[in-house]
Amino acid sequence: MDAVVLAAGMSKRMGDKNKLLLPFGNKTIIEHVIEQIISSRVSSTIVVLGHDHSQILEKLNRYPVEFIFNASFRKGQTSSIQSAVSLLDPKAIGMMVCLGDMPLLTTSDYNRVIEDFDTRVMEGGPSIVRPEYKNSPGNPVIFHKIFIP
Repeated sequence: MDAVVLAAGMSKRMGDKNKLLLPFGNKTIIEHVIEQIISSRVSSTIVVLGHDHSQILEKLNRYPVEFIFNASFRKGQTSSIQSAVSLLDPKAIGMMVCLGDMPLLTTSDYNRVIEDFDTRVMEGGPSIVRPEYKNSPGNPVIFHKIFIP
């Protein structure tokens, strides 16, 4: 399972601040998110950069992740996901799309979504798994590899 972390957005609602670079504990939001994801059961992690890419890269360059720059980041999340596809391991069973601005998710939260995906694949084949909270769709979302193209 490969993780794709969306960190290219413009953070418009925050005014002139990028929410990914705001403090969270003794790190930034994006650093905390990355630490939780790389500690999970994912095989590799791809971080999609765009807006404020150099500042985010500076915070994350010590982590074992791959980076890709999405020149079309203004077009939204879909363009960021599309830019990461070229870096996915062709042997990976799926792609877990994670948002870079969800610092309250823990490694065990990511692992629970992965475990649910694995169970669904074993029981019935290809699947898309999306958690829910209070009957509302949530993140991260996992796509089986057959849905990636």
